[in-house]
Amino acid sequence: METPRRTFFARFSYANVMATVAVFAVLGGTGYAAVALPNASVGNAQLKSNAVDSSKVINGSLLKADFKAKQLPKGATGAKGATGATGATGAAGAAGAKGDKGDSFTLATTLATGQTETGQYSAWGSTAGSYLGQTVSYRIPLPATISSGNVHFLTAPLAFTANCPAVGQALAGHLCVYEYTSQNRSFGGIFSLTNAVAAGSAKDGFDLWFTSTGATSYTYGEYAVTAP
Repeated sequence: METPRRTFFARFSYANVMATVAVFAVLGGTGYAAVALPNASVGNAQLKSNAVDSSKVINGSLLKADFKAKQLPKGATGAKGATGATGATGAAGAAGAKGDKGDSFTLATTLATGQTETGQYSAWGSTAGSYLGQTVSYRIPLPATISSGNVHFLTAPLAFTANCPAVGQALAGHLCVYEYTSQNRSFGGIFSLTNAVAAGSAKDGFDLWFTSTGATSYTYGEYAVTAP
């Protein structure tokens, strides 16, 4: 006599088993499918390529970390924020150095000892044997005259000396006349402005004179005088 257990197993065929599996698959729904689908892995489950599309994703459920770099578009520029409060006033800077006091000249003003005054001169002639002359008046008178031994005429090309070290310069108590260029002239001398026969420089200025040696003669340059 067959037992109920033996009868139960004897009635199972291959078709019975496969039918039972199919029923479980239907009843299991997507839970079974998630386990059985091959290819791309999600956790321990396997998904086919392109198995998940937009219709299968809950809106707003994905995070920024779920996307690759540069896949998300850049957001629009936000509105300009409100202007911040004005900052506190900074500390005052250090006071600047005091400027030099400007000079105030009058008719009685004289050039201070050691200060230098400069200017230009020029003279022309057209007849050989005639004289060329130029009178130079100092803008600011000297405090004293300059003797004949301390007046100097330097011709081009200029050869500077200790008393006349450079154009625009003169040693204290000296007058230096620097000639830039000339033609057909012979240097005559430097004389006092107030005494045309006395060599040297007066307080107010000096005279330059030359002799013309050709039909067209000229000379020009500049001077520097430093108060004694």
